[in-house]
Amino acid sequence: AEIERVKAELSSSSESELQIVRQKAVTEFEAKFEDIEKLHLEELQQARQQMLSAHADEKERMVEEATLHFEKETQRIKSEMEAQCVKLQDEKDRAILELDLKLKNTVERLSVEIEAKDKAFAELQRSTEALIANNAQVEKELAEVKKSM
Repeated sequence: AEIERVKAELSSSSESELQIVRQKAVTEFEAKFEDIEKLHLEELQQARQQMLSAHADEKERMVEEATLHFEKETQRIKSEMEAQCVKLQDEKDRAILELDLKLKNTVERLSVEIEAKDKAFAELQRSTEALIANNAQVEKELAEVKKSM
């Protein structure tokens, strides 16, 4: 309909009128084109804003996800370290008990050996004293025999 109207105006008009009509049509076209361009620009800006917003949301979600993963991993490592500490403490306690038992056994063995050596030394001391006394008696008797001869 618009085209028919423009054709009708063009066929009934003179050259100068045609020029005016053309100029008017170009102006209208440019105005409509600018309106469409503005609308597209607004739509592009809205789409860009939505995309930026979505990107920010995705970035925030990724940061939250990474933080949660980091916290879980930290907790897992902490639990492993605590378990290792408990295991090491148990091994340490067991080693201390074993060393205490070995030390106790060594002390008991040494005490028995020392007691036996003390008894042997006391017996040796008595034997030595008995020999010395016997030797003195023999020397005394020998001296008497020498006198009587």
